[in-house]
Amino acid sequence: MVTDGEQIFVASQAEQAESLEAAHGADERSNANQSASSGATTGAGLVNINTASLAELESLPGVGEITAQRIISDRQANGSFKTIEDLKRVSGIGDKKFESLSGLICV
Repeated sequence: MVTDGEQIFVASQAEQAESLEAAHGADERSNANQSASSGATTGAGLVNINTASLAELESLPGVGEITAQRIISDRQANGSFKTIEDLKRVSGIGDKKFESLSGLICV
């Protein structure tokens, strides 16, 4: 749900590909910096699936309250996601949904 005053950025396929490449290249750096970061979004606007709140997860396209709660429940039960691809272990997130999220998330 969008509320007054919110801004939504829809990335082009090229921007998503760039973000994905940058996220994969930054995985090692973000793991080292993760303990120092308290926010769930990065400077690049990526949502950290290991620290995001219910509302932050719901801000992702195609992620509603139920899917967001499943993500949180999964990380509580199984620990942090090691890669963004681990998100596929969550019920309701298949290849197609993952593809639409991959350029918008990080670990």
